[in-house]
Amino acid sequence: MEGGVSRAAAISSGSRPSPAVRRAVIIPGARKAGTSSLHAALAAHPGVVAGRYKETQFFALDEGTVEANIEWYLGLFGDQREIDTRTIVDASTFYLMSERAPTLIRRHVADPRVVIVLRDPAERAYAGYEYLRQRLPSPEGRTFEDIVQALEKAGPIDVSRAEDEALAIAVRDHRVPARYYTGSFHEEHYGAPFETRLEDPLNILRYFAESRYSEHVIRWQRALPGSVHLVAFERLIAEPSVVLPEIQEFCGLDPVPALIDLPRENPTRVARGGVSRWILGHAVRRSPGGLVDGALRLFHGLRIGEVLRTKVLETRRPQLDPELRSRCRALLDAEYAWWREHDPSIAAWWD
Repeated sequence: MEGGVSRAAAISSGSRPSPAVRRAVIIPGARKAGTSSLHAALAAHPGVVAGRYKETQFFALDEGTVEANIEWYLGLFGDQREIDTRTIVDASTFYLMSERAPTLIRRHVADPRVVIVLRDPAERAYAGYEYLRQRLPSPEGRTFEDIVQALEKAGPIDVSRAEDEALAIAVRDHRVPARYYTGSFHEEHYGAPFETRLEDPLNILRYFAESRYSEHVIRWQRALPGSVHLVAFERLIAEPSVVLPEIQEFCGLDPVPALIDLPRENPTRVARGGVSRWILGHAVRRSPGGLVDGALRLFHGLRIGEVLRTKVLETRRPQLDPELRSRCRALLDAEYAWWREHDPSIAAWWD
């Protein structure tokens, strides 16, 4: 799976300045696969500095923005002494699907340790969908059944291509927004001095493409050979006292025997009643871009979402209907087959 690319060959293409970061643990996803809990667990390690924010998405920005603002990024983790003497941890789930994130991380981090947590692909696709459905307002105007049916109707073509086509139709029909992450996202949420320029502002809506882990993992392993550690989400949940020490060792952290519990962070909430959220989300998706941005700024500024979420949502793991799960697995059959062949230890947790 390493693709036969040596580390020396991977980093020797062109001259570059000395890396700004000595060592970093990068958790690029997958979304809804325990990355928040793993981030919280590692943040408790005395040799780690977690910084002000999870999900900075910094290395998923365009190259020029990253190069011009690397000092701003470092400032999120503290002063230079902390960065030089401790390991920073950056859990940003946009990185997994990003074409440029592995290369930019290789350039700016002297010793990156990448931990990718992989959940059963069908279950993760559904959890990703349900997570967005809890957003207030929700960007998602489709049912999960709608999405699955659209991919099934596309026939035997690449599921990611079919999802792209279905997403384009949903944008046209105002069922999802034409853009989800605006150019002012980093400024509004993190006080960044730059515009947000992501490769794909709608990648959060590509539930099945994100679950095609193999192509993303291969890209990361080729860019950072020997620096990528894979973990099955189901094993992390079932055996945290075994898996967390393994991750500490891989990350070059001195073992902390007490760090064996996995905190529950960022759980998916399932709607009790979705009428009010549907009305609000539907109105926002159909509004002009400027009005959307203003409404969302007010929404987040007044913390309306947090108040409403406690009223209409309950915290529990969303359950994928067995029949629908079977259909999702059929759509992702090539992915399951790939893992059975290349890494049975991961696939065993999904079968």
